[in-house]
Amino acid sequence: MDRAFEELKNALAETLISCQNLKPSAAEKIAQPDEAAIPSMPFNLAKKTAERLRNAADMGNISELKAIAGEIGSGSNNYGILGQAIDRLAENFDLEGIIKLADELEAAADG
Repeated sequence: MDRAFEELKNALAETLISCQNLKPSAAEKIAQPDEAAIPSMPFNLAKKTAERLRNAADMGNISELKAIAGEIGSGSNNYGILGQAIDRLAENFDLEGIIKLADELEAAADG
């Protein structure tokens, strides 16, 4: 039993080290979408989209984020960049970036 526990402990230590090596360094941080990614949208659509993005990000629901990105990208040629930005952030599990993007989208609608 002690030997099995020791093997498990070693395997977990190796896994943790590997995971730490996978984290992006400060220089490799994912670029946030620029203002060009925030299209001019009708007020209600921007608010609804921002709310959906926040809800999905709060739940960590990557599938929903990718679905939103697909809907936005296919809805209008004007929104393709936004859809791509959402998709890229979702693929990188950048939930903080999604929330920031939702805030920017909502601010653009209010402005």
